[in-house]
Amino acid sequence: GHMYASQNKDSMALASFERARELNPTGVDVLGALNSYYKNKGDMLNYVATARQLFARPEVSLDTKASFFREITADRNLYRDYYGAVKDLAEILYKAYPGEKEAIDIYADVHFAKGEKEEGIQVYKDNLTLDPPNKEVFNQVIGMETALQRTDSVDKYTALALEKFPDDAELYQQRASSRTYLKRYKEAAEDYRSALKYATSDSMRSVILCS
Repeated sequence: GHMYASQNKDSMALASFERARELNPTGVDVLGALNSYYKNKGDMLNYVATARQLFARPEVSLDTKASFFREITADRNLYRDYYGAVKDLAEILYKAYPGEKEAIDIYADVHFAKGEKEEGIQVYKDNLTLDPPNKEVFNQVIGMETALQRTDSVDKYTALALEKFPDDAELYQQRASSRTYLKRYKEAAEDYRSALKYATSDSMRSVILCS
């Protein structure tokens, strides 16, 4: 197929790919080659369609799919023009790899790209009950709530995080900063003391003392 494609013999190239798929209908290599062919020809509709087939294949790793997704979405025109299809790819990953941070990030990002801020944040909130818990997911929620200056939510989700990670100096420091901003100095001082107590290195203690 690639030989005919390089010679601009599209009908012969496609026929060659189809023969290869008939001989090996489950072959990921053939599907990947066809996907590359559509990309090189600028046939974005079929490029995204074959990407969807690849994403549905469990033998293709999450890392490979995630890299492919980042490549697709790096083309902002493609992202805009085929947003529905791109979002479908993200949903496939999110459902196929529950609890995987990479899949969570990708699914949240497609919401953010559409301006759906609350929906994107909710994706992370929906994964706060993972077992085992993922601190990075808590950090995402706390960071976004902090950026939105929703201090009650920062308190709420930091408290939830500390239930899961009671010895985490970073979480105490984050809440101390938020409480300082609110002029809740007594509570902030308690959190700073806890942060220093659980700090695991001199550099971390220095950051806490300078904050």
